[in-house]
Amino acid sequence: MKGKFSDDYLSPRKKKVLWAVVESYTQTAEPVASRTVWKRFDLGVSPATIRNDMADLEEEGFLNQPHVSAGRIPSCIGYRYYVDSLMKWPKPDLNQIEFDEEFNKDNPISDFLKKMAKQLSSKTLGIAIISHPLLLELTVKDFHLSYVKKGFCIVFLLLEGYVTITYPLEIDITSEEDAFVLNSLVKSKVIGKNRNEINFELNSFHDPVLQLSTQAKQVMKSIIEKLWEATDKKAYIYYSMKMFNLPDFSDKEKFDILVALLEEEEKIVEKLFEDPWEKREIKIVIGEENEDPKFWEFTFFKIPYYYANKVVGFIGLISPTRVRYPYVVELLDIYAHKISSGLRRLFD
Repeated sequence: MKGKFSDDYLSPRKKKVLWAVVESYTQTAEPVASRTVWKRFDLGVSPATIRNDMADLEEEGFLNQPHVSAGRIPSCIGYRYYVDSLMKWPKPDLNQIEFDEEFNKDNPISDFLKKMAKQLSSKTLGIAIISHPLLLELTVKDFHLSYVKKGFCIVFLLLEGYVTITYPLEIDITSEEDAFVLNSLVKSKVIGKNRNEINFELNSFHDPVLQLSTQAKQVMKSIIEKLWEATDKKAYIYYSMKMFNLPDFSDKEKFDILVALLEEEEKIVEKLFEDPWEKREIKIVIGEENEDPKFWEFTFFKIPYYYANKVVGFIGLISPTRVRYPYVVELLDIYAHKISSGLRRLFD
């Protein structure tokens, strides 16, 4: 829908009427009558003129009338025109929100981002999705191989940013002595290196005489696989139960749509990663602009966060189409700045 109408497609007066309807409806969730617009907003015209303009806006597709005797509500096109041409885009106040949590060695990235998603959801009553940082070539800061029993050990990795990975590994060793030798051998090949550098070490590692060289290669291959997983497309999702109480989902059909969407976590994560882009801006997809019908009752917001001047992750929000757009835009911008600055403190 975006770009279908130019900024001057509507007359100045109709722009004011559409703006007033969107502002009123997003705040009250009640269909807006012409008299309501006349009372609440000083447009300098009579209720009859407003009524005629609202009828025209409905005919042109910017407003809908849910019931014959009811007022009007914005359509998908009406919201799009509001966002593109009428909304005052806020300048984020980075001191507006107090964050109790910070990135540090006692608060891993995963825990921090989960708490950010929970806080964002509680402030918006939407479905918050925050991706784990992508594309970071995380360096191994520590490695340890622990012997458990014959043919079985535990691998521990500490990565940059205090990201920890622990996993079991079946391997052909028979004693703690084997594990000790293997630990020293692998450690010399992986400490201070990222996955590409470890892969280079693996490919250049050729010593048929060296004891446990085959096992060392196996451990290094497992580390490379885990580092790939560490930069895989995963995200943290949170939604507040208060979302079910929103008037937008008061009828059974829309309530069932919300429940069905919440059961599709994979689709929600896919939505966050689809159509990646490098622009420093927020993306807003409204209602039927979403290709998947499961999202037609919702607006999807997405904003990137950064490290080393590159997009490394995304923050998403799925809300009803009836949402306070300026508030959400400002909030997402603040959260993106918060996460980006946290990554700089960790890795720089």
